[in-house]
Amino acid sequence: MKNNFCFLNFDNINYSVSIFPLLKQGYTVFYNNCNFILKKIIRRIAKKYNIYWKFLSIILWNIHYKNINKFTHIIVFDSAVEEYLCNYIEYYFSDKTIILYYINKIKNDFYKENEIKKYKQSKWNIFSFDEQDCTDYKLKYNPYYITAQYFPINYNKFIPISNQIFFIGKAKDRKNKINMLKNRFDELNIKYNIVVIDTNNPFYLKYFVPYCDLLSEIQKYSVLLDVVKEGQTGATQREYEAIYFKKKLLTDNKFIANKKYYNDNNIFIIDYDKNDIIEGFNSFLLKPFIEIDKKILEYYSMENWINRFI
Repeated sequence: MKNNFCFLNFDNINYSVSIFPLLKQGYTVFYNNCNFILKKIIRRIAKKYNIYWKFLSIILWNIHYKNINKFTHIIVFDSAVEEYLCNYIEYYFSDKTIILYYINKIKNDFYKENEIKKYKQSKWNIFSFDEQDCTDYKLKYNPYYITAQYFPINYNKFIPISNQIFFIGKAKDRKNKINMLKNRFDELNIKYNIVVIDTNNPFYLKYFVPYCDLLSEIQKYSVLLDVVKEGQTGATQREYEAIYFKKKLLTDNKFIANKKYYNDNNIFIIDYDKNDIIEGFNSFLLKPFIEIDKKILEYYSMENWINRFI
C-alpha cells in the first residue's frame, strides 16, 4: 500500500496535523510550494504555452518525475490544488489513479466550486469528507481518518478530569456563535476554557499550540466544544478527538446524528432555533459515557481511509 500511494500537500507546515501521520506511517508526501517569484513566473509561462517538460517538476516542486511515476495512486489534497500542477499530473500520469481529496467544505467557496466544475470533466477522481458536498456536486464520499491516534501523546491517567468545556481554534466565521455560547454558559454557571484565535491579529501565531500538546490538554477535560462551518456535514477532528479520548461533545453540527458513532449520551447538539440553545445540557452531563464500538473506530483509521480510494 505504501509503495502504491503518494500524496501532495501545499507545504510541510500548513495542515501538518493531516500530513504528519502519513509520514509517520511511511507514506510519501510531496509539496506544491510554489511561492517564490521565479517559480511563479516559470509556472505562468509554462501554463500559458502548455509546456509540460518533465524537468519542470524539479524546478517548480522539487519533485523528480521518476519519483512520482513509481506510484499507482496520486492523491492531491485540496490545499495543493493548482491548475498547472493538476494539468501536469494529468498530462504525464493519466494512466495512474489520480485523486483530488477535499478536506474542507466546498459549498459557498467560489474557488473550490470552480475547481470542481473544471476537474469533473477530466480524468480526476474527486472525493470529499463532506456528505452534502458529495450530494450537491456528485462527488465520492470518503470521511477522513482520526489523526489523533497517530500522534505521540503524554498520557497520564492520574490527571484530574475537569468538568469544564474545552475549545481552542481559529475564529473563522464562528466567533459570534461562540460568544453566544459563552454567555449562556455564564448564565448557567457552567465552567469553560475557550480560546478563540483571531487570525487578523498579526501576532496570532504565538497563540497556536502544537497538536501533541493540544491532545495532552484535551485529556484534562470532560467535554469538548465544536462549532462548524455553516452547512457542514462532514466530521471534524474535534468529533474524532471526542470519540477517541472518550470525551463528551457539545456541537452545532446537526448532521452528526447520522454518524456511525452518534449516541445522545455522548453528544449534545446545539439548537440555535430554541430560546435556550443548550436546553437540557445539564441533564446531558449527568448521563454516563457510552463506549464506542471498536469496529466503528477502525472504520475511521488511516488504513481504511486509504482503502476507500481503491
